[in-house]
Amino acid sequence: MQDKARIPENGCSVDRVVGADRPRRRCRPGRAAEEAVGGTCASWPSEAPLPCASLSRQRAREGDLPLLTGHDVVVTGASSGIGRQIVIVLAEAGARVMAVARREAALAELARTVRPPAPPLILVAADVVRPDGISALREAMEAEAFQPDLLVNVAGTFGPIALVGDVEPESWVEAVETNLLSVFRMCAEIVPRMRSQGRGIILNATSAASLDIQAGNSAYGTSKAAVNHFTRQLALELESSGVVADVFHPGDVRTEMFEDIRAAAAVAGDAGAGYRDWVALMDETGGDPLDEAAELVLRVAMSPDPPNGRFLWIDGGITAPRATW
Repeated sequence: MQDKARIPENGCSVDRVVGADRPRRRCRPGRAAEEAVGGTCASWPSEAPLPCASLSRQRAREGDLPLLTGHDVVVTGASSGIGRQIVIVLAEAGARVMAVARREAALAELARTVRPPAPPLILVAADVVRPDGISALREAMEAEAFQPDLLVNVAGTFGPIALVGDVEPESWVEAVETNLLSVFRMCAEIVPRMRSQGRGIILNATSAASLDIQAGNSAYGTSKAAVNHFTRQLALELESSGVVADVFHPGDVRTEMFEDIRAAAAVAGDAGAGYRDWVALMDETGGDPLDEAAELVLRVAMSPDPPNGRFLWIDGGITAPRATW
C-alpha cells in the first residue's frame, strides 16, 4: 500500500520481454513467454517490479518484516474458499482483518485457524447484499476504530446453469444481486472512508467467465462482466485520489462453488456440456492452488504504486491471461 508498506530487498525476479520497455515478472515454470500481453506480464500490469509475496511472508514469520502491520483490511466471502485463504494470508502478514460472511459458525472456525503472532480477526456475520448487513459492518468498524485501506470483495455465487428461456428468474436475479450488488454496497460504504484517508485499494473478484460467452452461463457471466464495468467506472472516479480499484481473476479453484457447478452441470442437459468438460479438467489437474489468489492480493497490497482500473491475473493459472485492460 502506498505509504505504509516496506518492500523486501529480494523480490521476485524480473525479465525483459523482447521489444518491450516494461519489466515482466517471471511466472511459474511452464508459463510461456508469449503469454505476456502488450509487452508486460498479463498477471501484473505494472511498471514496477513487485515483491515476492511468499518470500515476504516467510520473513514476516521470522520477525524480519512487518509487511502489513498497521493496515486495516476488509474481506467479504471470508468464511470459505478463496476469501478464507485471503484472510489467512493477510492476517499472517500482520494486517488487522475484518472477516465478513453470512455463516457465523464458519467464521468462528476461521478465527481459530488464525493464531498469534497474527492479529485476531474481527468477525462480522452479515449479508452485505442487504442494507442491514452493511449497517452491521458499519457498526463493527466504528466499534473497532477500523480505518480500512484494503477492501477485497470475494462474496459471490455461481447461480443457475440454464438457457435464458429455461432459467428460473428468481435464481438468476439472486445470483446477479449477490455478485454485483454486494460489490456496489461495499464500495459505496468503504470508498468515502478511503477518500478521507487519501489512500486505499479495492480488489473485486471477477472471473475469466466475464470475458466469454457460453450457453447456460448468463447469470454468472453477466454479473461478473457487470463487476468489471463497475470497477472500471469506480477506478475512473478515483483517479488522483490515492485510492485505486481493480478486478482480479483468482484462478480455477476447487471450492464450494466448484462443487455447486459440478452438481448443476450434471443435470443441466446441453446447457451444462461446457461446464461438465471444465469439471473434468479440474478433476484431472486438481485446479489452481488457493494460495495463488491470496499471493496476488498480498503483492498488490505491498506495492508502493498499485495499478488502477486493471484486470489482474494470477501467475501460472489453468486459464492463461489474455489481453483485457
